[in-house]
Amino acid sequence: MGLQLLSTIMVVWGAIILIGTLFKLDFYWNTERIQHSRQMFGEKRAAILHNSIGALMIIIGLWVIFSGK
Repeated sequence: MGLQLLSTIMVVWGAIILIGTLFKLDFYWNTERIQHSRQMFGEKRAAILHNSIGALMIIIGLWVIFSGK
């Protein structure tokens, strides 16, 4: 039960990251953490980085949910 819950939270959080980055939602894209990565890497590379993190979270979360562990 605990691992299923954690995996579900990972999938939801990964989806929030993807949606926030893809649509440049104000509540996500203009946070201090994201602005810092945008300054360090540039807007395009920061978007690629955050999309990759979000996608990886979703993939790992779904893998754990459907692997039955």
